[in-house]
Amino acid sequence: MLHDANLLLDFPAEFHGTFDIVNVRLLVTTIAGDDWRLVAKNLVSLLKPGGWLQWQEPDGLRSITISAEDNGARKSGLQAFIDEASGDSAVHDRLDYPSSQLEGILHEAGLHSVVQDVVSSDKQPYLRYNAAIVFLQDLSGIIGSTISGEKAGQEEIHNHLRECMDDLESGAYQRYNLLCFTGMKV
Repeated sequence: MLHDANLLLDFPAEFHGTFDIVNVRLLVTTIAGDDWRLVAKNLVSLLKPGGWLQWQEPDGLRSITISAEDNGARKSGLQAFIDEASGDSAVHDRLDYPSSQLEGILHEAGLHSVVQDVVSSDKQPYLRYNAAIVFLQDLSGIIGSTISGEKAGQEEIHNHLRECMDDLESGAYQRYNLLCFTGMKV
């Protein structure tokens, strides 16, 4: 049975302590500031004693590289978009938060044996294009609301995305590291 819930609100009591495993991923574009602590606490409440939480987030902008197959693919628009985002401290800080804070937050929320592992997003080459599309959509949303403290123009973002799509169509792709945090509720 499928249920929906707001991660920022307590889950209904009937779900507390009922799950052996809770898996979440890629919330970095939707969570900011102290909301990370609140979401972690709410997710841990779902676990049975001995249950595991697995949480995956990208390793910030510093781990992103633009690659291309040896077919002469261009990568200028895609690289420029990533570089612009990397240069804005508000965007950088927001995307870097999980890599610098999430392990401690999970301990604070009551998890033990928290382990962090790193996996490259392009481990499965067939996922490269789709992962890039999702990432670009999310990054566009963050840039649109935070870059330089002002809302970036939709036309500017649209132009960047069009250049990025041209690059992706020519065989370029972005690679980033996914951080996978696991911890057990005692």
